[in-house]
Amino acid sequence: MKIIFKIARAEFRTLFYSPVAWIVLVVFFVISGMQFITPLMDAARMQEVQIANNPSWYGFPGPLTLNMFLGTISKMMEYLYLFIPLLTMGTINREVNAGTMKLLSSSPVRIREIVIGKYFGLLGFNLVLLSSVALLLFTGYLGIQHAEFNGIAP
Repeated sequence: MKIIFKIARAEFRTLFYSPVAWIVLVVFFVISGMQFITPLMDAARMQEVQIANNPSWYGFPGPLTLNMFLGTISKMMEYLYLFIPLLTMGTINREVNAGTMKLLSSSPVRIREIVIGKYFGLLGFNLVLLSSVALLLFTGYLGIQHAEFNGIAP
């Protein structure tokens, strides 16, 4: 088990040396920011139109903040499936090109441990990607006045 975590730590560290991983991280953050801001702007625009046309308009039905946040999370989970292959294609290829695959194969490490270690390294990087979405949602929660997350109106 110790070998798996060493391989995972090495893979995680190697990902941050790769320009592809940094590009994926920046593009994912920009897309998640756009997916977060767009529904927010649409809701604000719709609210302004409704208030201008109907002064007795009560507001949106249901928890607006919760619906926007869940929409952002579900969209970003869909986009995550597009970014994962960009990262995984290079993991074994990097080992083969650098010549370290032969070293790993000749060491007393099983192929299963190599694959699981690389999986955990990529899983850690995917958690970094998802933490960027969590950062946006946390910032939105702090920035939105009277953010609600239940179906009960205050």
